[in-house]
Amino acid sequence: MSPYNPSPILPTTRSTPSGRPLGSDAGGEHALRSVPDLVDRALGVPAESVRLFMFDAAGRLHIVWERVGPQQTRRKLSARHREAVASRRPSVIHLRKPAGAALAIVPVLSDDSPLGMLEVTGPASVVEGSLEALETVGWHAAVVLHSVRTIASARVQAGVVAGMAQLMAELHTASSRARAVRSAVHFCWKVFGSPAAGWLREPGEEGFRIVASRGIPRGAKAALARADGTARDAEGVVRSAAAVFEGATPVVTSRRDAVVLIAPAPEGSHVLAAVEDGLSLALGRLASASASKELARSVDAGLGWTAHEMRASLLAIEKAIDRITGHDRLSDRDRRLLDRAQGDLLRLSSTVDDLLRWSVGMASIRYRRTDLAELVAETIRALSLEAGGRRVAVDVPADVVVRVDPMLLRIAIENLVRNSLQHGGNDVRVAVTLSDGEATVSVHDRGSGVPREEQAAIFEPLVRGRSAEHGGRGLGLVIAKRVVEAHGGTLWLDDADPGSIFRMRIPVGAA
Repeated sequence: MSPYNPSPILPTTRSTPSGRPLGSDAGGEHALRSVPDLVDRALGVPAESVRLFMFDAAGRLHIVWERVGPQQTRRKLSARHREAVASRRPSVIHLRKPAGAALAIVPVLSDDSPLGMLEVTGPASVVEGSLEALETVGWHAAVVLHSVRTIASARVQAGVVAGMAQLMAELHTASSRARAVRSAVHFCWKVFGSPAAGWLREPGEEGFRIVASRGIPRGAKAALARADGTARDAEGVVRSAAAVFEGATPVVTSRRDAVVLIAPAPEGSHVLAAVEDGLSLALGRLASASASKELARSVDAGLGWTAHEMRASLLAIEKAIDRITGHDRLSDRDRRLLDRAQGDLLRLSSTVDDLLRWSVGMASIRYRRTDLAELVAETIRALSLEAGGRRVAVDVPADVVVRVDPMLLRIAIENLVRNSLQHGGNDVRVAVTLSDGEATVSVHDRGSGVPREEQAAIFEPLVRGRSAEHGGRGLGLVIAKRVVEAHGGTLWLDDADPGSIFRMRIPVGAA
């Protein structure tokens, strides 16, 4: 038997001298109230005390009803209880206090299987002469305990359903692997009323460490802590904890990097299977999130290196153009072309500088009053060479002034339009709408659209759709999303027929 005492199926009920139970539900109270009434009828006089016990799942007796007189005290009669259960017959104990009283111990049986125990105190002569009648009361008590157990089971099941819903919500929003394991341990302890503990093996570590425990005595906790790091697999965790968790039921995640132990083994394997599945999904989600963050850090480093290398080359080109424009023998046409190239180069250098700061986490939003129509038109003009024969239509109302970082927002719009030109067929339409203090920029292409299986990943670094015709490294949408979110906005994809619509929504701000 487990060295621990799980919570009883029903809480121990207390009673006032009048016999009203405290803490019983309405249905259970009505059924339990009938037992002392029948005892009084069997004795022919009111009993001095009546106690009804019920066995829990671990074989321990717990009081579910008691009516105790003012002079009555509790007695430890476990040996006599065992004798009565073994003989399946009532037994009588003569008491010193109160004088002339006797205690009847009546097993409550169902098909010769013990459900509980009935204790009755009264005048010795009355109790001894009423054993057969009290045995009949015991049969009725068996029906009552069946009813109480059914009510308790329904209440437990309702608690399991509510607790499971809460657990799944906690696992879905867990911010760390350790927190997910702690939620599972708390659920098992609360629902099953049994001691529980959880171990976790972090990526790159060989051994498991305990991260949560509930309902475990201090000495046992120290024993479990001493086993930290020694177990190399889930089976090793179970073996190392065997001395403390006798007869434990392990919950091992599908990744086999987390273990939850519960003792004694609870009923309801389907509940444990749900805990195991939920914990596995949570750990998988957190592992993916961790990998995404690591990938983002790698992308930042790659962007920083690329921007740094581009910046050096751009400075060299800028110096060469400055030197060429200093000659007097240039024609007016060549000088105009060089002036235009120099302007584009300056904008590109500025963009690379911003990208360099952004990639190393140093970018700050430089808010300015910005004419959104002018910004969009300027962006489309800069992309005219990339558009080739494809048409980019613009639908932007006048006087849409926003407070944004124009350089960063231009990068975002440019990346969205460039993405649509590369993936979305011949025509692209850019539209701006204003509503409730927010500006929405929509980029609509008439291509084949983004397959549903790709939509969840298109804002991830280094992801390119299969429909991409050329160029790109899967960073344009990532950078656009960062820019929009840095402005407190959102960027998302809508399906269209035909094509796709990327929408960015940003606050207008105190323009």
